[in-house]
Amino acid sequence: CFMSKSRIFNLLLFLVLVTVLGITRSHGQTIAAGSFHSIAIDQSGEIVGWGSNSFGQIYAPYSEFEAVAVAAGGSHSMALLANGSIIQWGRIGGDTEGVPELNDVTAISAGKSHSLALISDGTVVCWGKDNRNQCQLPMGVKREQGNFKKIEAGGDLSLALTNDGKLYFWGDPESPALSRSTFDGVEDFAAGAKTRFESIFHI
Repeated sequence: CFMSKSRIFNLLLFLVLVTVLGITRSHGQTIAAGSFHSIAIDQSGEIVGWGSNSFGQIYAPYSEFEAVAVAAGGSHSMALLANGSIIQWGRIGGDTEGVPELNDVTAISAGKSHSLALISDGTVVCWGKDNRNQCQLPMGVKREQGNFKKIEAGGDLSLALTNDGKLYFWGDPESPALSRSTFDGVEDFAAGAKTRFESIFHI
């Protein structure tokens, strides 16, 4: 697996700061790594970031609500707040447009230039750059709206898993993963970060 020097440096810095800041995954505290930056929720509940800040992606805007999860993309970052809403900062899709007005969000994920959100009623929402159809929900996904339990955005791909174990993915037409658009009998999965050579692991 090839990793550029910048990604290796970011990973090493990530591990050092996790140790120094005492960041853990307990009590809803999370960590996310983007293309050239990382963000996390530290033990005090504050969102911290490090790495590239070319578009302001490591400095979260103020919110009166506590962050319970974070996600990092190519040049943007997101946080899921305790009241079920989302804040987003940095650059997404070639501009600085914010997140759509959403409520009752239960999960978020950031791709290279797009974002996904999962709503409590099992529906999937996507926004940001759509140059590879990563935000064009396929007909199968539209039919399954209300039945999803997990989402992931990786590079220029989007993925969503239903409650009955069907994994849908769409986006980058040059990805080898798109030789198929669904897998059945999936319990869990993870998406890689590379743009064209996604890895999907299912159990």
